[in-house]
Amino acid sequence: MSPPEGPILFLDFDGVLNHDQWVRVHGEFSFCPPNVAWVNVIVEQTGAQIVISSDWRLHVHWDRLCHRLMDAGLAVRPVDRTPLIPLEGPLEPRIPRGREIEAWRQTRRYDGSFVILDDRGDLEPHLDRLVQTDYELGLTEADAQRAIKMMQSSPSGANP
Repeated sequence: MSPPEGPILFLDFDGVLNHDQWVRVHGEFSFCPPNVAWVNVIVEQTGAQIVISSDWRLHVHWDRLCHRLMDAGLAVRPVDRTPLIPLEGPLEPRIPRGREIEAWRQTRRYDGSFVILDDRGDLEPHLDRLVQTDYELGLTEADAQRAIKMMQSSPSGANP
């Protein structure tokens, strides 16, 4: 498989495409339109392709997941998802999402610009590429502008 061209946006859902108050009213498996709209702004201004890093990728069939996103107003279909990495031992609670992203980058031989939108902080070794959202708010305009700036100022995904 050849490496993707252009920047990549690694996208979490809970705490990014929805937020606490939205989930309380509309349920867990739904997306808040203004949060989705900010993802569209990022994609429009950077030409980024979306790779899903959310745990939803493990529980919802790929085509159904993409349709749900498009129905919620996402302007582009995601191109891929990060892999599931098996736990290394019974005491390991979960694989850090940053390792899943790194596995995707290595498998795809991708060394271009990327940004991670996530409310979690377990993104090592890519904390410098993280725009960490607040679960109480989801993706905000300030988060979107930060992601755009990061993507446009980094021609390479190499960590400084």
